[in-house]
Amino acid sequence: TVPLGGKREKQEQFRKLFIGGLNFETTEESWRNYYKQWGKLTDCGNEGSCKQKVKRIWFCKFSSMAEADAAVAARPHSIDGRVVEPERAVAREESGEAGAQVTVKKLFVGGIKEDTEEHHLRDYFEEYGKTDTVEIITDRQSGKKRGFGFVTFDDHDPVDKIVLQKYHTINGHNAEERKALSRQEMQEADLVVEILEVALVMEMVVEDLDMATRVGVTEVVMTTVEEEIMEVEITMILEIITSNLLTMVQ
Repeated sequence: TVPLGGKREKQEQFRKLFIGGLNFETTEESWRNYYKQWGKLTDCGNEGSCKQKVKRIWFCKFSSMAEADAAVAARPHSIDGRVVEPERAVAREESGEAGAQVTVKKLFVGGIKEDTEEHHLRDYFEEYGKTDTVEIITDRQSGKKRGFGFVTFDDHDPVDKIVLQKYHTINGHNAEERKALSRQEMQEADLVVEILEVALVMEMVVEDLDMATRVGVTEVVMTTVEEEIMEVEITMILEIITSNLLTMVQ
């Protein structure tokens, strides 16, 4: 059975994509026309009230999962000279969870039973995308399965779809899936949420500026935010390297 044939509401969620990084000069008509090349758009917009819209993050919903899959498979996308990244839309109630906004190629699989082998995982998850590695973790001494494993794909989209679906049955057993995040990625995920919150406040301020100067000022604001993200990431990497060196010395 193909695992993607889930409940109707989940099928609808698979059809929805968030489009981030749009140029401020890009109009809704412009990016709508761009995504129409992969299928019929049944819904498009910018979630939130007028005062809370983040101008470069929009969503679009296709009429079928196949159309949305085709759009994601055609990455990278370029609209008005700017590369944009379409991602699976995370439910609003889950958007604040750790790692929800992070893209990774590695999947954590929990609830693995003794009669489940690596080929069961591979056969199941190949329905979502090409797998690179599949590993069930075992105890070093006894060789007994520890109840979890990891699956690495060649792209982050299969992981997004699997986590989005939530409920999976593998070899007759319910399994738990979530993004496999390192400690550094968890820290970066928290950072992304904080940066988005700051950007949102900045957007609200820019809303009150004169229309003639809004685009230029907003571009400066977002460029500053992007530079701050890079500086913080570099600092985090240096801290991790320093910590590892101290551990080796001790």
